[in-house]
Amino acid sequence: MDESENAACEFEHVLAAGITNSICTLLGHPRFCPHNRPIPEGDCCRQARDELKPIVISCEQLSVGESGRIAYMTTREHARLMKLSALGISPGITLKLLQKRPSFVVQCDETEIALDRDVARNIYIWHTQQ
Repeated sequence: MDESENAACEFEHVLAAGITNSICTLLGHPRFCPHNRPIPEGDCCRQARDELKPIVISCEQLSVGESGRIAYMTTREHARLMKLSALGISPGITLKLLQKRPSFVVQCDETEIALDRDVARNIYIWHTQQ
């Protein structure tokens, strides 16, 4: 992990700020890395929040009734990824948020699935307004 972090830090300093901001924007200004560690908010994130709505957002950020196609999922646990796939939650599938409390309930095709907040937070959606 330390080796990956050091390499990423070096890579970040080699890239021009515009490229880093473009990658951040393309990914929807994620708040957590694939290892579920927080990503500090940068200038592009603050500017985007004030000016633009991202097209890729966490399932956790959807409002009840909204839907979109799954862009990608992050998790440190391979078993969780396999379980989500077995439930029909995988990139390219349309997901609709049915409820947020007491747990997240999503619909994929004709299946309704309850998810913990941590799981919902790590499913990223190509957001479409409903």
